[in-house]
Amino acid sequence: NNDSLDILITDSKPVATGDINNITEDAVPNTVTGNVITNDTVGADSNATPVTAGTFTNAAGYGTLVLNSNGTYTYTLNNSNAAVNGLGAGQSLTDSFTYTLTDGDGSTTTATLVITINGNTDGGPTVTIP
Repeated sequence: NNDSLDILITDSKPVATGDINNITEDAVPNTVTGNVITNDTVGADSNATPVTAGTFTNAAGYGTLVLNSNGTYTYTLNNSNAAVNGLGAGQSLTDSFTYTLTDGDGSTTTATLVITINGNTDGGPTVTIP
């Protein structure tokens, strides 16, 4: 008499969800921080370093993102960028960065971090008449 036992193993893949943050032009400090994986699911195959670390700047040069392997990040706004510095109140720009989330057995998924740069009307020049 023979019996059998079938076991179905399902690989749970990571699920990455987009992230948003915002910063105001000319704000002090000119950085925002966060963690891109707090709203993601790594799955059953955990990974101590689920995100590829690096420093990223998009072609527009609005700012620089430093992304750590644990998902924490710091975005530094480039206030000397003409497009950023030219923003007035009620105007905005966006800077987007795509990251890849990897679980312990190599399954991947991607999501996007979007930083909204809110404008600030700079004061006018000071004119002194002797």
